[in-house]
This record gives sequence, C-alpha cells and structure tokens, in this order.
Amino acid sequence: MREGVKAGLFSMEVSGKGMPRSLVTEEGRVAVLLGVESRTLPGHFSTLYGEVKLIIVKVLLPSELGYLLEHGEEGHAELARRFVESSEELLSRLRRKPVA
Repeated sequence: MREGVKAGLFSMEVSGKGMPRSLVTEEGRVAVLLGVESRTLPGHFSTLYGEVKLIIVKVLLPSELGYLLEHGEEGHAELARRFVESSEELLSRLRRKPVA
C-alpha cells in the first residue's frame, strides 16, 4: 500500500462495520481515495527527522466507488479533480452530494 500511495492516487476498501450507513456499500465496505492534492495544504514538509508527506484520505460514497470501479485509473484522477473543484478535497462529510 505504501508504494501505491507514493506513486499517486490510490483507492482501497475497508470494513464498514460501525460506519454510517450512507458510506457503506452493499458488500458492507467503505471505500477511500488516498492522495488527493490540496489547494491549501502543502504536499510535504521538513522536520528534524526528515520529510513528512501529507496524505489526504477521502471517504467515498458508494456511487463514487462505482465510478472508480468502472473507470479505473482515469476514474481516480477525475474524482480527485472533482473533489478539488468542489472545495471538498479535505473533508469527508456524511451529507454531501456525490461528485460521481
């Protein structure tokens, strides 16, 4: 997983147990998109111990996961672009309109 995140956008599904119903797929999982870039936060910063890379973890709605599964890598980039365009790249709200 670490290499996938370093390479750019990366998605995965995790157990939806205990998560709000609006985020859980029919299969009982929740999807996330990692690596969405922010217009307001730096992508990395330096510390005494080395470079720190900031990774945005965006929780996806089930319809957005469907879009990813249908469109593959191009879907990752398009969803990321839509999140930035909507100014919602940093937040994962339960009651938001899907971008796909």
